[in-house]
Amino acid sequence: LSNGFVAALLISSFKLLYQRPRPSIEHLVYAGGFSFPSGHAMGSMLIFGSLLIVCHQRIKSRPLQVAVDALFVTLILLIGLSRVYLGVHYPSDVLAGFILGFGILHFLYPCYDQKRFEWRFLLKQD
Repeated sequence: LSNGFVAALLISSFKLLYQRPRPSIEHLVYAGGFSFPSGHAMGSMLIFGSLLIVCHQRIKSRPLQVAVDALFVTLILLIGLSRVYLGVHYPSDVLAGFILGFGILHFLYPCYDQKRFEWRFLLKQD
């Protein structure tokens, strides 16, 4: 939930700050507003990156961890590529979205890890 709030705030702020128009080629889908940074790229990094972190904590099998990592990284990259393919973002928009999403994940991960520790401690008390 906090990831989503921070992401929405950052995306809106950056789009208003830079006001970069979308590529001038014909878009395959409608996309309004400004181009920089890509909210879809940032969202995919946050969602699949969060799932990757949680799966790493739960999955003990190393080969399965590698397979899950490959799946989530592939999904993240494909979403970024699709934004460029559809003509609604420049590659730099997508890269900026990935970097912002990665930054949010690593900024908020210690908060999540602390809460996870507290929950585990509370569950052991029962």
